Amino acid sequence: MKARNKFLLGGVLVLGTASYLMASSIDETATYYLTPGELAAKVAVNPRFSKNGVKIGARVVDGTIKRDP
Repeated sequence: MKARNKFLLGGVLVLGTASYLMASSIDETATYYLTPGELAAKVAVNPRFSKNGVKIGARVVDGTIKRDP
């Protein structure tokens, strides 16, 4: 086998392995935050879930934030 072919095969193996590792870790990191409905559902199933540190993402309804001048 020529040196060039070995180099190409090694490169394909490295890129394939890196791609697989990135794709397999997406499930763990895809959910960066929970919506309020998702959090309420998880707490209803397991009340101890409320003690975990999670990020909540939601949109603020106009007129619900009142600031003192």
